[in-house]
Amino acid sequence: MAAEFDPGIRILAFFLADHAEAVGGKVYANGAFWNRLNSASYPSTHHFAVAAVLEVPWRAQRQTHTFSVRFDDADGGSMGARIDGQFQVDPNPALPDGEPTLIPLAALVNGFVVTEAGAYVAVLEVDGTEQARWSFHAVVAGPNPV
Repeated sequence: MAAEFDPGIRILAFFLADHAEAVGGKVYANGAFWNRLNSASYPSTHHFAVAAVLEVPWRAQRQTHTFSVRFDDADGGSMGARIDGQFQVDPNPALPDGEPTLIPLAALVNGFVVTEAGAYVAVLEVDGTEQARWSFHAVVAGPNPV
């Protein structure tokens, strides 16, 4: 008998945006999927959002799960900013038994200080296990960055 494929909780999307909200089972995002922070000089302070969509399989529903997003520099050192939370999914009665459920997540990141130009990464963990990364660069830009 072949083993049943069970991927666990899957990350369908993980990204940074100028603004994002999770409302009514959907992610609404503006200025999404960027990978560059522009500033005329450093250190600089930024405001943005982080968003994700998780697919929770049937077997993982009705359980409390944890998630976190942290920000690291190019050497893997923590930048100090971190978002932590929990979620629990109940089966959707409108879906057939065994169907996965999608969970949208979004959070605003205010006052994010970048000390110098360089490479950085946002890291998403679910239940203590790293699941996704989003790399971005802080660059020195003139007065009218693109």
